[in-house]
Amino acid sequence: MTKGALQVEIERWDITKEIAIIHEEVDRIFNNFFGKMAPDIMKTDYFTPQANIYENKDVLMIEIALPGVNKEDIDLSLQQDKLIVSGMRIGVSDVNFHQQELPYGNFEREVILPFPTTGEDIHA
Repeated sequence: MTKGALQVEIERWDITKEIAIIHEEVDRIFNNFFGKMAPDIMKTDYFTPQANIYENKDVLMIEIALPGVNKEDIDLSLQQDKLIVSGMRIGVSDVNFHQQELPYGNFEREVILPFPTTGEDIHA
């Protein structure tokens, strides 16, 4: 009785394939978890604008992307260690969009301040 040759197949490790598999699994878990919740929990009536937060010398700088928003439509408030920037971006209704990526309506951005401050310390 002769023994057959052992056949070994080698497959190269593909990190992009592994990342894609992990990404799909995380998406599946996330969707399963939030899919069981009431839709109102995930629904918001506002958008969160992007921000850059950095220190420049002894000053904390907060830049919030609000193109097309008038200064009068922006509200600033300080609640303990949180700066809250909110307001409304008013959209145009008399145009035919081919692409629309800027959200319109109410916005709100909360920034937790890394040190205590008072309203007098904040300048916009």
